[in-house]
Amino acid sequence: MRIQLGRVLSCACVIVSLSVPVVARPVSFNAPRLFAPSTSFSSMALGDFDRDGKPDIAITTYGSANNVEVLLTGGKTTTYPVTGASLIIGDFNGDGKPDLAVAGSVSPYNIWIMLGNGDGTFEPPIGSPAGTTPEWIAAGDFNGDGKLDLVVAGTVTAVSVLLGNGDGSFQPPISNTLPNSVISGPVVADFNSDGHLDIAVDTYLEVGNWKMAVLLGNGDGTFQLPKSTSITPEYAVLAVGEFNSDGKPDLAVALTEFDDTQTIILLGNGDGTFRQGAS
Repeated sequence: MRIQLGRVLSCACVIVSLSVPVVARPVSFNAPRLFAPSTSFSSMALGDFDRDGKPDIAITTYGSANNVEVLLTGGKTTTYPVTGASLIIGDFNGDGKPDLAVAGSVSPYNIWIMLGNGDGTFEPPIGSPAGTTPEWIAAGDFNGDGKLDLVVAGTVTAVSVLLGNGDGSFQPPISNTLPNSVISGPVVADFNSDGHLDIAVDTYLEVGNWKMAVLLGNGDGTFQLPKSTSITPEYAVLAVGEFNSDGKPDLAVALTEFDDTQTIILLGNGDGTFRQGAS
């Protein structure tokens, strides 16, 4: 099971710990390895950018500098002058090398694609209009053509889908209007078991009215009107997993309300709706 959160809280460093299972004894851990970015960071993704079989790190930074930094396990750090709130990894031009997609949160509100060279370096960023102020980003093949597409969201009442051309460029964004403002997300999975990828986001209308919205995909890059599930606390970060072994994707929801933080599990019913499980 693999869970990936779309946003990471900022701190002064990145810590990677390697777990080593021991037969018939408790799991132990090696000493943490510290990787220090140049400033605070808002998003992180792991990938083998130089194809040496070891995981590397890409982060978006903010504060004194707004950049994308790539930290290779050998110790080399490369900084790219790209402003973004979050990033993801994917092969957007089909060459088998990991690329980066960065959601830019300032004008001109673009998605930036950094094509990987396979040696730990990246080509200069290519911008694509996002149709909204993007803060969160995810990838998936929404129209079934075998090419990665993008979905972006920001603090507005819309989620935009950019269909990929397979060469690192994207078609104009398709906007999907929501009744509430998006707060976090999106995450991608087939929530209604029809073979098409769907999208889930956390939305907000007013205090006490927080809802998770699910947009069911039609398989051609368009989506149905959103289905909503109420979430009482004020802020949620979503992650997809399969937690009760029924073959249907579920959601782990990290909730915060003032100083209270909790995590709940929303179990998928297989039709795009959810019921609350463990908390």
